[in-house]
Amino acid sequence: MKHLIQDDIIGSIETNHKVGNITTEDAYKLRRYTQQLWEYIQTHTEELKGVEDMTDESFMTDIDILCEEYNKKVEQGRREGRQEGIRIVAIKMLQSGDSVEKVSNITDLPVEKVLEMQKELSQM
Repeated sequence: MKHLIQDDIIGSIETNHKVGNITTEDAYKLRRYTQQLWEYIQTHTEELKGVEDMTDESFMTDIDILCEEYNKKVEQGRREGRQEGIRIVAIKMLQSGDSVEKVSNITDLPVEKVLEMQKELSQM
């Protein structure tokens, strides 16, 4: 909802002011009224609970949905990349002779996971 107010409403006011559709005074008043509206919404959050979710969903376009799916996939890829990076660091540390405890402390991997990795390395 904050995004809607800040970007869409305020943005529309500023755009219309720049192109001369509204006067500076009108733009000031509209920004002030929008700010008052936002403050009212914030102070009555409990009464209006769920309005933000409903509003966000009602304004979602196909592009918004695709962007959301893309962002989720990118974040999942980043998580998987970080996990793979941590696994590689742990393996290199074990190969260089670092203790299981040290590897666990540095990589935040559970000791059991590091022990499994150490066992796999010894079988190679």
